[in-house]
Amino acid sequence: MSNINKQVKVISDKVVCETPWLVMKNRTYENKHGQKNSWDMVSRPNDVKAVMIVAQMTNQKNERCIIITKEFRVPINDYEWGFPAGLIDDGESIKETVIREMKEETGLDVVDFGAISPFTYNSSGMIDESISMEFVEVSGTISNELLEKNEAIETFAFNRQEVLNILNNNKNKFGAKGWLIMKQFVMTGKVL
Repeated sequence: MSNINKQVKVISDKVVCETPWLVMKNRTYENKHGQKNSWDMVSRPNDVKAVMIVAQMTNQKNERCIIITKEFRVPINDYEWGFPAGLIDDGESIKETVIREMKEETGLDVVDFGAISPFTYNSSGMIDESISMEFVEVSGTISNELLEKNEAIETFAFNRQEVLNILNNNKNKFGAKGWLIMKQFVMTGKVL
C-alpha cells in the first residue's frame, strides 16, 4: 500500500456557500511536496449519506427484469436513466431508507435484501457524498402516487432486451454506476 495518504494533509476548510442540502467549501491542503494548494468541493451537511437501489423482479411473462427510473435531473437539464435513490434520513437505517425510497419512487415493495455495498463515491473530485448500493428483490405494481411534488420520475421494469435498447440510444444519459449495472444485466442477466 502506498504511503501517499500520510504525505497529503488537509489544513482547513472555508465555507463559501451553504444551502439546506449542500455546502460549497474551499479546502486548503498540503501536497506531498509540502506545498499549499486549494480545492473547491461540495459536501452534504451533517455527513448525510445516500442509497441507490438495484431492484429485480419477475414480470408476468416470467422474465427477470430490473427496475429502472427515468428522472429529470436539474444539473444536467435532462432526464437520466438510473435506479431509485435517496438520502438517508436522520436516525434511519440503510434498510429502512431502501424500503421507504423504493415505495415512494416506484410504488414497489422490497421483499428480500441481497448484497449491500460499502459507501462509495460518484464524483470524488467534486463532492464527498457517499452512496451505498443495495441489491433487492421487489414485488407489486409500479406507481408514481407517492412521489414528492418536485420529483419527475418514471419507473420501468425492463427485461434484458429493453435495457439494451435504452443503452444503445446515444441520446440517453446515465449515471456511471447505473450504466455499468445495466450493461452487466444485459450481458449476464444478473446485476451482481
